[in-house]
Parts: sequence; C-alpha cells; structure tokens
Amino acid sequence: MTLYILKAVPSGLIKIGISNQFDRRLSAIRRQNSESVEVVRTYHDDGEYIRQLEKELHEELNAIRWQCEWFHGGSEVD
Repeated sequence: MTLYILKAVPSGLIKIGISNQFDRRLSAIRRQNSESVEVVRTYHDDGEYIRQLEKELHEELNAIRWQCEWFHGGSEVD
C-alpha cells in the first residue's frame, strides 16, 4: 500500500491519501483537477502501518484542512 502526498500548483493545496494502486490513483486525481498535481513524497509499507500513518497525519494537520484529504500548504506540511 502507498501513502502519497501531492501538491496542486499554483494553489499549494496538499493532498494526503492512500492507495493500493498509486499510479492509477494519481492519474485519476490529475484528470479531476484543473491544476497541475505534483508528487511530493510517497511511502510504501503494509496496509496497517500506512492506514495508521495517514490517520495520524490527517489528525495532526486538521487545523489546516481545506476539504476531505486536501490541506492548505504551509510550514506544517513542508
């Protein structure tokens, strides 16, 4: 499983999500987004660890959440 961190350009919005098929997911996100979407970082591990890591990141960044898995960019995300 893959945890991914993406950045929309030029807005700077950050998406944090997980997928078993990262390449397909990235392609779908890019098609659905009017902005360019760049890969910031990926993490690969077993599903349990990746799901827990995503949950912790979402909780830690809740104060800058924009919508669902999208967050405002900033020093918290860098």
